[in-house]
Amino acid sequence: MARKRRFEEMLDKNNRSNRGIDYTETLPATASFLSTPKPADSLVETCDKVERLASIVRRGKSLAIHTKNATPQRDAITDAKATMTALEIEQYEAYIRGDIVPTVEWAKAQGLPMIPYGLEDSNRAVQFLHAAREICRNLQISPHATSQFIANFPWAMPLINAVMKVQASQQKYVDDQINRTEAEMELVELNTTRSIVTVAMKTLADEQQRVSEEQRRVDRLAAKIRMACEVIQDRGDAIQSQEEY
Repeated sequence: MARKRRFEEMLDKNNRSNRGIDYTETLPATASFLSTPKPADSLVETCDKVERLASIVRRGKSLAIHTKNATPQRDAITDAKATMTALEIEQYEAYIRGDIVPTVEWAKAQGLPMIPYGLEDSNRAVQFLHAAREICRNLQISPHATSQFIANFPWAMPLINAVMKVQASQQKYVDDQINRTEAEMELVELNTTRSIVTVAMKTLADEQQRVSEEQRRVDRLAAKIRMACEVIQDRGDAIQSQEEY
């Protein structure tokens, strides 16, 4: 069981025991994670990445969280699909493809009575509501309208169940991060920083080696060019001196 965090740790940047690193941040589902340096990156790409990552450090934020290293390297949707029926998977994949989802007149549905359809449990009712809002891309949908949606389109229940499972899986990932101990987060942070620095410095060293070898090649060619030009210049000087006599 992870220790409970004190409010000072979460809210007071000057009173954190974890070296000023904010391990409590929860990024929104729509957040874009920062990319870490890869061996195949160019020097410019590496520079751009480490500068963005360094800005995270300067703000006191966690590199592990902002690079997605703080969350288990699994896929929430894949995990959710493992619990879906064949029909749920079929409808969910159609929804992801962008197939048109049915809708109701939400404003009219607001005033209609609630239709249970398995929504007697308050927790399940909330889950249904969140799923319907995501499917229909409408955050204003009310519980009454949700029940009307289910009543009008009972054949879409597998899709609602599928989205509920995906949302639950995504929430579990967030909870796993929140419930990590400070020591666990520090270990992930340490491994993240080591990986970033190791790859970036290797890219830099390789480029410096390449430039050094290129410079040596240029120096060798330059020496040959100068030597050859001296010979040629001597010819010109000799001709010019003869003409002067």
